[in-house]
Amino acid sequence: MKTDGLGSVEDVLESSDVKVPLSVYIDAKYQEYSRASMAEYPRFSSWILPLTGDRKPFPLVQSQFSNANPVFSAECQWVAYESNESGRAEVYVTHFPDAARRYQISTEGGVLPRWRADGKELFYFSPQQQNSLMAVDVQRREQELSLGRPHALFTLPSLALWRTLFDVAPDGQRFLFTGLNPTTGNVPLTLVTNLDAQLKNK
Repeated sequence: MKTDGLGSVEDVLESSDVKVPLSVYIDAKYQEYSRASMAEYPRFSSWILPLTGDRKPFPLVQSQFSNANPVFSAECQWVAYESNESGRAEVYVTHFPDAARRYQISTEGGVLPRWRADGKELFYFSPQQQNSLMAVDVQRREQELSLGRPHALFTLPSLALWRTLFDVAPDGQRFLFTGLNPTTGNVPLTLVTNLDAQLKNK
């Protein structure tokens, strides 16, 4: 279904596995998702679903480790994802679709990568670094990447919330979080009655 509500709902993939849909390439040719069978859960693998042609899914990387949360760069040439192959979750970037070149982005733990719209910066959470939102400068040199040193932008107020969902504005200057600052203690409740009459009197 289109974002304007037009069109019909269409099944694009049926499976008994646990699936978490994530990034969609901007021209809607590919859908990325994390997948785990009930026998493997919580070990996830990252998969790509072509949205045209035969729509046959294929793995982003072949690995015995957990690989999750894949996200496309804007031009669909690179995919960032997290893997626990080092013994803890770290963020990596691999070339798409051949996975011929791969880079480790985080150095002290990292999850939930997000690209800036122009692909020149990558963001991720690092619970090992004071629950910080980290940033890494990215420069493309033909078919290679040149990476800056990860640096913290700010810290999160609670370790329990380091996996909160978030997104990045296209310019990388603003961030949208869900559930980042939960209210503690008693919360006042206001009950409004006869709302229709109050609105008519205004």
